[in-house]
Amino acid sequence: MEFNSLQKKMPQFYCPKCKNELIREKESYTCTNCSGHYFILEGIPSFVDNPNPEYGYKGEYFKELYEIEKVHFWQIGRRELIYDVLKKSCTRNGQNIFQAKMLEIGCGNGSVLHYLEEKGVAIEGGDIFFEGLKFCRKRSKASLYHIDALNMPFKEEYDIVGAFDLIEHIEDDLLLLQEIRRVLKPDGKLIITVPANKLLWGEFDIMSLHKRRYRRIELIEKLEKSGFVVEKISFFLFFVFPTVFLFRLMRSILKGNNSHISKFMELKIIPFLNSLFLGLLKLERVLIRYINLPYGCSLIVLARKA
Repeated sequence: MEFNSLQKKMPQFYCPKCKNELIREKESYTCTNCSGHYFILEGIPSFVDNPNPEYGYKGEYFKELYEIEKVHFWQIGRRELIYDVLKKSCTRNGQNIFQAKMLEIGCGNGSVLHYLEEKGVAIEGGDIFFEGLKFCRKRSKASLYHIDALNMPFKEEYDIVGAFDLIEHIEDDLLLLQEIRRVLKPDGKLIITVPANKLLWGEFDIMSLHKRRYRRIELIEKLEKSGFVVEKISFFLFFVFPTVFLFRLMRSILKGNNSHISKFMELKIIPFLNSLFLGLLKLERVLIRYINLPYGCSLIVLARKA
């Protein structure tokens, strides 16, 4: 595997508290303005004292999801779609995705990050949960940062920022979008995926600590309000929507008598269905190159910093 030299060049870090440039010491970074001190832990620069309890996620999920992410149709199909949208966008605009510097925030176990890295994208990752970063390190050689996505230690550093099924976990999603805009270079790109369609709200969303599922127009309005121009927005998981809707409806009806149902039931691998749904997602990926699908379980958006 070849790694783009952009991956190996450390960015200039800024103090999350006062935005002053940080000075590198032996195993830490120091702010000369507010005396903030940030350590390098297990080779990962850490800019988080304690994860904010308001963040909608649980650290113990990383271990349970690590193996599932390798084979689940949603994980495979989603990362292939993300790469496809990114590659087409950069080609259309006369840019080269392999010369762009990308950051994935909320990279977790590194399922998407590692896939893009193997494709040759110069990508780095950040997450507020150190547990996720340690699992990510098992997969990836990319630079990783322990960061709070609402208060990142960067300034106009990246050509592309990705946030994949992250912003629905954040109460103030507008603040997150504005912070992403701040760390993007002029005309930089944001690519995100989010759960969509409020009809699907159910036990899985509650277990996942989602704050919301998005409507298309709602997401466009929030992006524009945060200083972005939407270049592409499409639903995906179009073909599997009826199955997911019926499953969640039945689960809601049976919930009272089936409290023993596993919280990860929807992530259970059923080989035939997993292969079928992955094939349908691959078909959607081809369709999305040319059209925006009108309905689905999720949304994918590519936007430009205005």
